[in-house]
Amino acid sequence: MYSLLSPNVLRILDELDREDKNNQSDKIIIDVYFSKPEIDDLENVPLGQPTQKKRFPEIHKANLGDEIFLVARTENLIGKKLKIEIRQAKERQIVDKDKPIIFNKQDKSGSITITVGKGTKDKDENGLDYFSKYANANKLENFAWKSFLLRPESDNELEQWKKIIESSKEKKINLYFHAEVVDEQDKDAKFLNTDKSEGVQNFANSEGQYFEIENSSCACNRNLSVDEVKNMIRELRDKDAYVKKIYGYNLFSKSNCKIPEKDKTYERFTEELNACFRRYEINTCIRKIYFLAQCYVESKYFTTTQEAGSETYLKSKPYYPFIGRGILQLTHSGDKPGEAGYKQYFKYLGKEGYKTDYEILNKSLHYAVDVSGYFWYRGKLLTDGDTLKSKYPNPKGTYTIFPKKKVDGYTSIDLNLVADDDNVKEVTFLVNGGQNAIDERINFTKEIKNIFNYEKCKNKK
Repeated sequence: MYSLLSPNVLRILDELDREDKNNQSDKIIIDVYFSKPEIDDLENVPLGQPTQKKRFPEIHKANLGDEIFLVARTENLIGKKLKIEIRQAKERQIVDKDKPIIFNKQDKSGSITITVGKGTKDKDENGLDYFSKYANANKLENFAWKSFLLRPESDNELEQWKKIIESSKEKKINLYFHAEVVDEQDKDAKFLNTDKSEGVQNFANSEGQYFEIENSSCACNRNLSVDEVKNMIRELRDKDAYVKKIYGYNLFSKSNCKIPEKDKTYERFTEELNACFRRYEINTCIRKIYFLAQCYVESKYFTTTQEAGSETYLKSKPYYPFIGRGILQLTHSGDKPGEAGYKQYFKYLGKEGYKTDYEILNKSLHYAVDVSGYFWYRGKLLTDGDTLKSKYPNPKGTYTIFPKKKVDGYTSIDLNLVADDDNVKEVTFLVNGGQNAIDERINFTKEIKNIFNYEKCKNKK
């Protein structure tokens, strides 16, 4: 276990071991920090196989509005409750000294109580927590965690926080943690005080650094806000009078879309988009721009999650009933050699019944968005070989060579890599198999770049 920790924590643990080598009953909180969990549901795992790894990598900064996890990594505290507060260090414009900051999804006291060996997060639509739906994942008995949003609950207060950050000397908020064991018998727990300046039982990260919250307009490595998603769709609709006249600013309003009304909201759509971005490494501005532009076309401007056409027309298709579903329109059963579709996605989920439950991709917002990220990351099935030379040149006139990965005995291209190359025609070919609606795809990519203010992206090449 110690091999997972930083050199600083290892050094302190060694000192504690020497001091307490005759007392094995000491309870120790090893570390308290922020994380964005990673689940290796595709990396180094054949598609269709259960997840093998999950972990809480430590992060040192995030953007205002991001979903984030508070994590306590412990020893000898399984089943015990920890109470943790997040406080502002240095300049304290948001709260007074030693007062907890209250973030969105926290209770009004500002104290976060979590049990070691059991994480706390909102349940998904199937009633499962963030990790338990992934089979055979690594055990986390020595961890406690809770998710929340790095923002206050009200939008008015959020705007105040933004002004505070912009007016501060360092253009950021610095945070530290205060922790204690709730159980009376464990009041003698040893804490690794990595930030001496803030007092006993107070923590920065494992290297003694404060955690930083910034207010960056760049969308790289952060969640999109509801307002950002709403503004993007409004601007796109405003530029097309016909689409706006029919659909206004409503989401998934076409009659063939069976998404529940409660999920046809910008809040739910934003939540699922961010989860999809995290899961499938759509983590930079350019990757998000390309994914959203392609989905906007494929889903008829985010009005449906099913292929258009009457029932008679759809039944005439050789791949019926495995018609296009999701915001990126997964198609085909996946039964035939060289074909990938519903069968592979259900296998990836660890679910049975793709031949009977295929309509879930048009009835669940979660699966409609997730399957699109799955296809984007998995990519189009290709012939043998370790690399693929692009069929179309990028804006610099270069034909890029992309590395392939193995998928179920075939090769595939991660579309994130093609998005990195800023090549609309190549992405369209790998999504659609041709250049269908290419003018729209080029236009929407350009428009979303402007909306994202891509010229100021910190990772723009």
